[in-house]
Parts: sequence; structure tokens; C-alpha cells
Amino acid sequence: MGGSLHTKYDRQLLPIEVEITRRHHPLAGQRFAPVRSGKDYFVLLLSDTSHIKIPKNWTNFGSNLEIDPMCQDTVFTKASVLELLDIVGILSLR
Repeated sequence: MGGSLHTKYDRQLLPIEVEITRRHHPLAGQRFAPVRSGKDYFVLLLSDTSHIKIPKNWTNFGSNLEIDPMCQDTVFTKASVLELLDIVGILSLR
């Protein structure tokens, strides 16, 4: 007895800073101090003292091997936008 009930979760080796690298994320390019981490995520301390849970793949510590389909560039042509507007117009008449 007398030993701590807490084991490996007591002290995690966390980086000093984590940069959010996900394109189009409102906090992309900013660095934050991590307060906790899991297998696939960090919990970061924001400047207003709130916290955000963010996947490691969205940071500079993530694997660049996975391609997130939401991050791929999408290019709309003028014709495709006009076609989409036509469809929306038809649907709004229903």
C-alpha cells in the first residue's frame, strides 16, 4: 500500500506548444499549450483560458500520411455554380 493509484496518466510527456495546421480551421497557424493528450487528440489551452479538444492529425504532431477529404481543394466553375443556383431555386419553389 502507500503507492499512488495513478500510473502512467499522472505525468504525460507533452510538447511545450502545439500548432494547429488544419487548413481552413479558424485557429490555423496559431500555437497553444497542451494540457492533456490522448492517443489521437490534444486538449489545448486557449488564450481566454477555455480548452479545445483537437485531433492530433490537425496539428504539427499529426500524421501527414492520411489525406482528409475535407481538406482537399474544391474548385467550382461558373457553370457549376449557376447550375447549383438553378437547383436551389427549383427546390425553394416546393
